[in-house]
Order: sequence, then C-alpha cells, then structure tokens
Amino acid sequence: TKIGKGSGWDEFNRRISEFKTNFEKAMDDDFNTAKAIGDIHKFVSYLNSELDRKDQPRINLLGSGVEVVEKLLGVLGIDLAKILDSDIITEAEELCKQRDEARKNKDFKKADEIRDKLKEMGYEIKDTPQGTILKPKTKD
Repeated sequence: TKIGKGSGWDEFNRRISEFKTNFEKAMDDDFNTAKAIGDIHKFVSYLNSELDRKDQPRINLLGSGVEVVEKLLGVLGIDLAKILDSDIITEAEELCKQRDEARKNKDFKKADEIRDKLKEMGYEIKDTPQGTILKPKTKD
C-alpha cells in the first residue's frame, strides 16, 4: 500500500516495499529470523535518519514506518506494544508537553530541567518548527 505523494514519499514507499520484500524473503528462507530482524533494524535506522534531517521534518514517515515495523514484528510473534512500557511513554509525553509549555512561556530554566529529566529517562528531544520530536535514544 502506498502512502502519501511526492518525491519524498516515493522514496519512502520504495524503501517500505524493499523492506517488506527482504523480510518476506527471510521468512521464506527457512524462517531466517536473524536476517528478518536485521532487516527490521536497517529499516528502523532509515526511519531515524529521516527524522534527523533538518531540511524537511518527516514526522508522518515515522508513524507510517512504525506501523509497518509493528506489523512485521507481529509475524515474528513480537508485540511491540507489550515491549514498550506505556507508563514511561505516557510520562515522557506529558513531560514533553510541559516542556513545550515552559518554552512557550519563556521559562527556559524549567524547559532545560525537563529536557534533562527526559534524557535521564532515555529520550532525545528535537525541537522543530512543527513542534518537539521525542524519541528513544539510540546507542552509538
């Protein structure tokens, strides 16, 4: 299924198609889970690189990409929702909203304190013209 229109979306749709094809080939290859998980990792890395682009926020890509990853993890019997601790995510999202409000009110000390708390919780924050992007820190 194609998502969106335009050159950015065309590339994204090509990547999704390639990812799904590689995943299916891995499953057809005697249920090669190591390769399938490797393909998932590569696709997630691609999604992260798209989010990091400063010239063009790609928030919609993340949502669409996560749906694809979640579906294919389900094929492997992995329930992404159960893996993610919803209480921590809810708390992080609430802190992100509080930080946005503090920034809006020019209370930068409070905004910095909240940013530091989110970092301690394992999240990165990216401020964009379209709003704050909150994502789990990746290990380098």
